[in-house]
Amino acid sequence: MAPSLSVQEKTNLLLVSRFHFSLITESPITFSKNIGAMLRGGFGNALKKVTCTIPDTECIDCPLYRVCAYPYLFETPPPLSTSRMPKGLAIPRPFVLEPPIEHNSNYEPGETITFGLVLIGRGIDYLPYFVRAFETLGQRGLGPSRGRFKLQTVNPVLETTQAFSDRAQVTLRFLTPTRIVVDGHPVVEIDFPIFFRTLCRRISNLQAFHGGFQDEFFPEELLSRAKEIRVASHTLRWRDQERYSRRQNRSIPQGGFVGEMTFEGDLEPFLAYLQLGEWVHVGKGATFGMGRYEVQRT
Repeated sequence: MAPSLSVQEKTNLLLVSRFHFSLITESPITFSKNIGAMLRGGFGNALKKVTCTIPDTECIDCPLYRVCAYPYLFETPPPLSTSRMPKGLAIPRPFVLEPPIEHNSNYEPGETITFGLVLIGRGIDYLPYFVRAFETLGQRGLGPSRGRFKLQTVNPVLETTQAFSDRAQVTLRFLTPTRIVVDGHPVVEIDFPIFFRTLCRRISNLQAFHGGFQDEFFPEELLSRAKEIRVASHTLRWRDQERYSRRQNRSIPQGGFVGEMTFEGDLEPFLAYLQLGEWVHVGKGATFGMGRYEVQRT
């Protein structure tokens, strides 16, 4: 079994594992501003290439729809026995790609590209599919220029959870655009109840669809107590980005806020959730690497 994070052992909220993938470029690769979208799109195409045994059939019409790795990882179907997600909403995928925060637009042959992969719940068992898909993607080429690369290493990240020096004040540093939607509109200014409810909704759905939790889990008492947490300061700012969807034949906005936000109050009951959120991300577009944040512990 893949190594799991110590945060899962302490919180019992969800089993997650993180890995670092290291690529060596063999021909020039040009990345768009949204490198996460390029990596996810390339991965999806390569995954279907290596898993699909009936290529001329739509996934939903395929007799292997509910046992094939491709739909489970990339187009996760809802279980037959659940009505948890409203019709039309996508089931959260059991993985998160974490592209490098600082990266070049152009990579020449011989340069190294490193990114993270977080696998969630049952998704951990599918690590070999990610390895094979990225090997295949490297041979086929990535991006408009079809830049080739070789998958050099895949290493598990075994990190210990640092203790919080201050449990009455916590600063979150949002590293990638974080898209939180309120009343149908993405927002840049949030309070703790909005943030915590958004995070809990994601954790709860991941538990239900990938974590093996039978009962619906939602910390209603904590959601009520979240109203007591105040925003001490913030430096949030909006960052625009978009991705192109071949399926919809259009560009899709993926902008979100980045920067820092400091919360004050009795944060002790919320810390386990904040720690887990560092790994599963928060808000829309998590599989692209959006909604990534760090908790400042000192």
